[in-house]
Amino acid sequence: MSSKNDQGISLTLAHFSSPQVDRAGDYVYRIAQPNRALGRLPGIEVVEFSTLSRHRLRLLLEADVLIINLVGDPDLLPIIAERKTARKLTIYEINDYFPGFQPWNPVYYFFKDPENRAIILQLIGTCDAVQVTCRELARRFERYNPNISVFENQMERIGSLKKPDTPFLVGWGGSHGHLEDMKRIAPHLIGWFRKHPEACLSIMGSREIFDLFCDLDEGQKAYTPPGTLDDFYRFIQTLHVGLAPLLPTDYNLCRSDVKFLEYGAFGAVPVCADLEPYHHVIDGETGFLFRTPEELPPLLDRITEDPDLRRRVAARAHDYVQSERMESLHAAERLSFYVEEGRRLDPDGRSGHRIEWIAEIPEARREEKSGYIPLGFTTVEKDLYNGLVHQFQHQKVTEAVKCFKSARAAAPGFYLPNLYLGNALEDSSPEKAEAAYREALTCNPSSCFTAALLGRVRQKQGKHNEALEAFRESARIAPRYARAWMSLALAVQSTGDVSAALANLQHSLEANPYYSPSYTHLGLLLLQQKRRGDARKAFECALALHPESVADNFYLGNILLDDGELEAAERLYHQALTLHPELAAAYVNLSRIYHAQGRSDEAEAARAEALRLQPDLMGKI
Repeated sequence: MSSKNDQGISLTLAHFSSPQVDRAGDYVYRIAQPNRALGRLPGIEVVEFSTLSRHRLRLLLEADVLIINLVGDPDLLPIIAERKTARKLTIYEINDYFPGFQPWNPVYYFFKDPENRAIILQLIGTCDAVQVTCRELARRFERYNPNISVFENQMERIGSLKKPDTPFLVGWGGSHGHLEDMKRIAPHLIGWFRKHPEACLSIMGSREIFDLFCDLDEGQKAYTPPGTLDDFYRFIQTLHVGLAPLLPTDYNLCRSDVKFLEYGAFGAVPVCADLEPYHHVIDGETGFLFRTPEELPPLLDRITEDPDLRRRVAARAHDYVQSERMESLHAAERLSFYVEEGRRLDPDGRSGHRIEWIAEIPEARREEKSGYIPLGFTTVEKDLYNGLVHQFQHQKVTEAVKCFKSARAAAPGFYLPNLYLGNALEDSSPEKAEAAYREALTCNPSSCFTAALLGRVRQKQGKHNEALEAFRESARIAPRYARAWMSLALAVQSTGDVSAALANLQHSLEANPYYSPSYTHLGLLLLQQKRRGDARKAFECALALHPESVADNFYLGNILLDDGELEAAERLYHQALTLHPELAAAYVNLSRIYHAQGRSDEAEAARAEALRLQPDLMGKI
């Protein structure tokens, strides 16, 4: 039993996240720093581990408090159900507006996938509570779970206010995700620097962002390539003024104010966009706010022309961070939230416990005189990570298979190596994939995801009855796993049992109303049953959840075309073509619309494009 604090609290917290290989700023501010601060409280242990950890199942179930950081894994459904039975607190953490991730982001396609997004929304609603980084995220996600709390990003370190007199450095540092933000202000900054030869622009970030200022004289700009967070802190320590531009996109509006905190902590005057993330900035007191790029040059004039004002604002920003926004000041508040939520679930006040076996594993890196225990990577986790990179980033399946087999040999009782191996082998060797999935289920009989994939690979081999058995097992393991019910629906539909297919699709949507693929298949099945009105509603629901669906835009367009709603149908076909420019059938139907509206030239152009894309349509349109 771990030692207790003054309130008699003894808890083990587990923080579960995707692999944090590069240890970037988001990992530091949302995971490492808060966990380190919590671990320094008496009676508290915090185990930090990734989705690839070979100890994940035990930790997910045994922790007194489980925090799930933006993970979209269906195998969490039975885990959360078991934790609810045990009256153990489970919290979902949202640290970014994931529907707004940009295409350059490596995780963009994962979060864009409608199945992954549906699972995440379901997990948000299923967990006992939700924690977010800012109030705008809380506003956007409270409809999925009203028990939502804001824990803002904080600082763990603070720098100096001392700055060299010359050169006068105005700068920015950050991720490539700010390219468009910087592009908007670049012309105005260039113009300002040309009028102020005593000032220098300093940029730390991607080369593309620095190249936005190619028209500025070389002697008036300096470039620092991306580096570690410590490198970034050293960089901003040199700045007199730190810029924080933002475009009012959905993603940006849900950002934290950490840029303001970083500048303030290291003595740079924060100059921030007047948007929601920077609502803590007091204009002219702890920083400066600007609404448009045109406001930036006169604001910089004001700062440069009044050194006393500049020093005063920098000092107040520094004091604000030091007195109100240090991580150590907020650990007790966060712990109180966990304790209160835990008592709500377990009014009898079940005591927490220490997970004793953690001390025996080599990857546990306990911080000295602390309860903070981050789990590092062993060769198992490294092989799994490298295999996923080979498979999904580089499309090198052979290399991925080698990595997964290596992980399996090192950890024969761990289910993930077999799960990933099966997925990598499905196309080239379905028999071997099936064997790997079966072994994964033996290692972890509670993996609804593995059971669903086992059903899929059996279908590929024409093993209909065995596929049905696997899909039913997936639904039994996790009755709220929508994919299992949809897979059952499609399997029984192939035998002609339409009523059972409809029933299973309804089960799927009752299990997870955010699962758009089931609405799509329901719409198609209803169309076959001549239930056009119900089919229309199904496609509309699918599009409300996943507007980027080519199929739903096209099929709903077909219904509206037949109903005479030509303008609405035209919009849907154009959206489908934006997403899939080679969809010949959409051009065929656009030609019909244009012809009905007397737009002869456009009708002929659409027809010609359809024939170019699909020559066998000649004589049919």
